[in-house]
Amino acid sequence: MVSQLYRRLPRWHCIGGCPSFTFGGEVTLLGVIIDKLRPIHTELGDRDYILALKAYQERLLVYCTGDLIQENGKLILKNPRQFSLEDYK
Repeated sequence: MVSQLYRRLPRWHCIGGCPSFTFGGEVTLLGVIIDKLRPIHTELGDRDYILALKAYQERLLVYCTGDLIQENGKLILKNPRQFSLEDYK
């Protein structure tokens, strides 16, 4: 009986709560700071994280702005904004 009821429900409807399918996390970008290529750590949300993965896989350049700070000897980009893939065609 339960299996018959489940088959009648729309596929997108969740029973007992839907799992979270959000992406995001810490990434390391390489940027030129005072004429040296340096690692820059930042946290990206859903859309930006997916773009960062695509850039990594396809070796694309990215464009991003934010507040660059140095903390414990690491460069950290706080409040990343305007994250996009560079269009170099």
